[in-house]
Amino acid sequence: MNITDQFVNNVISFSKRTLSEEVLHHARKCYLDYLGCVLAGAKTNSDKLVEMENSGLLSSGNCTVLGTEKKFSFRDSGYINGFNAHSMELDDGHRYAMLHIEAPLFSAMTALYEKEHLTAEAFYKGIIVGYEVTVRVSRALQPWHKVRGFHSTGTCATIGVAMAAAMALNFDYDQTKSALSAAASSAAGLLEMLSDDSELKPYNVGRAVLDGLTAAYIGKCGYIPPVDILGGKRGFLNVMSDTQNIEFLETFDEKDTPSILGNFFKPYPACRHCHSTIDAALQIAKENIIDPKEIEKIRIGVYKLALTGHDHIDVKTTKSAMMSIPYGAVVSLVKKDAGLPQFDEDVVLSPDIQDLLQKVEIEEDAELTSLLPDIRGSKVEVVANGKNYNSRVDYSLGEPENPMSDSDIIEKFKGLAAFAEIDKDSASMIVEKVFNGEVVLKI
Repeated sequence: MNITDQFVNNVISFSKRTLSEEVLHHARKCYLDYLGCVLAGAKTNSDKLVEMENSGLLSSGNCTVLGTEKKFSFRDSGYINGFNAHSMELDDGHRYAMLHIEAPLFSAMTALYEKEHLTAEAFYKGIIVGYEVTVRVSRALQPWHKVRGFHSTGTCATIGVAMAAAMALNFDYDQTKSALSAAASSAAGLLEMLSDDSELKPYNVGRAVLDGLTAAYIGKCGYIPPVDILGGKRGFLNVMSDTQNIEFLETFDEKDTPSILGNFFKPYPACRHCHSTIDAALQIAKENIIDPKEIEKIRIGVYKLALTGHDHIDVKTTKSAMMSIPYGAVVSLVKKDAGLPQFDEDVVLSPDIQDLLQKVEIEEDAELTSLLPDIRGSKVEVVANGKNYNSRVDYSLGEPENPMSDSDIIEKFKGLAAFAEIDKDSASMIVEKVFNGEVVLKI
């Protein structure tokens, strides 16, 4: 039995497990987090959606674009929701897999739920399988997948979406293998999308939804797939990474903690590589009285993997700020806050922020690099008035070791709902419905 056959069997077997209340509750927590992100993204991208609609790119249909009154085909609505959900850089992810998960998976499964009239049980089965598959496939490739320049949210989540749909629709073995093969061949996404002032990083998420759903329905048709799409000489694993950790695909041990429980949530609208630095800078700012005008130097030490694409001090736009570790440190020190308003372009371009960015020195810290992948830490040193202020954070807020509570996620959701101009009563009703296990489509 080759690695593809083993993996398909493992996915089907995993989908049949009884889900614990802990896992289901956490999945609902992820869903609420997703809804906040997608509503805020829909508000931000509303003008672009009109342009996209006018271009003739989108097909009419009966599936909802969350946060709007618009409906399109299930693939197009899934694509738009996926794009919107990642636009604010606030959706969840996974430290070891190095990717985002809720944005592609919930966008796909809400579209599928509406198209196929799924039960809530089937919806959540697909979600939990999708997390498991997405994380395991990415962990089988990392870190060389990222080093090569692939955006695993685009590549691995395409497979996760296809397998989530396949299990929600109860595909048999042959259909599942065919869907997996189509998804693996469709997997794409480049990290260059994160660079400069690019607004197209969310495209990788939306496309993963679009192609993952397409792959699932191709699989449903029963086309004969290659023998080993994952392990073949020109297969997914060999093409996508220099080295592979295939143990993540070979065996799904029932003793393993479900991958969904290992995700992180994001309190700040920035790349996760920025978060430990933000937390360290906030700690310094809140525990000391420091006039930002008197800061002489900010020194940041991070693990090597965090530097590429995230060490820039030339920050002129919101998107650039979201990707910049130096910006996260500076805005935290100046504003004592790193919430969504602190990434507005008025704040980004303010003289106090821009001046202080020029005082940042960032480099690899060999000790922190040695701790990967278990710890994504940061060391921050602020020099002001001849004094040195130091802080180190290993587990940023939202990691499983430093979790955001239910109330934290509810507060985050309500803040994003308010940003999207959802009234308080409606927001509270959504919270109640989600934690009661309902699938919410009408906002």
